[in-house]
Amino acid sequence: MPTVADIMSTEVFTIRSSAKVTQAIALMQSQGVRSLVVERAVQGGAYGIVTERDIVYKVMAKSVDPLHMMVCEIMSNPCWTLDSAMSLLDVAVLFEDLGIQQAPVIDDGRLAGLVSIADIITKSDVEAVHLPNDWA
Repeated sequence: MPTVADIMSTEVFTIRSSAKVTQAIALMQSQGVRSLVVERAVQGGAYGIVTERDIVYKVMAKSVDPLHMMVCEIMSNPCWTLDSAMSLLDVAVLFEDLGIQQAPVIDDGRLAGLVSIADIITKSDVEAVHLPNDWA
């Protein structure tokens, strides 16, 4: 069965929690990504995540100036994390249960990658996905 390690993106872009939302927007635009992992504030602390949804819903939709808001004010922290050995089925169920679309992969306390719902679809080997017989 495919695992997180098989599909995760290892090029992950991070940002400080003290950064302005405008900096997050600029980084997302320049790198063509939909989320940024927020660096741990202290050694051994929790990672956070800021997504395009956070920016649109918590800043733009509320007419807040992104120049006057910090990432820490809109990010999810702590955020849900994945282990690289998790099965894609478990990840899909977790994402659905939590209503999230991406999560960082943490191995041995270190940021190893990121998995999104797009990764599950675009990078999965369809032949390796086993569906129940009554789905055919």
